[in-house]
Amino acid sequence: MDCDGLLISCAGIQIASVLAPIEQDFGRPVIASNQALVWHCLRLLGLPDRQVGFGALLAGQFDG
Repeated sequence: MDCDGLLISCAGIQIASVLAPIEQDFGRPVIASNQALVWHCLRLLGLPDRQVGFGALLAGQFDG
């Protein structure tokens, strides 16, 4: 597979609860636009993002 990850760009779907299973099946980080927005807001507020079960980005496992 020639990719570093997968971007799912759509604010109209609820995907947070299935990001971790998709990552497991895909074998790469999966970033949803809604998830990226939450991650960014947490950073702006100075809050830690270690939320397990919502994908590698929010679990702090992705440095992209």
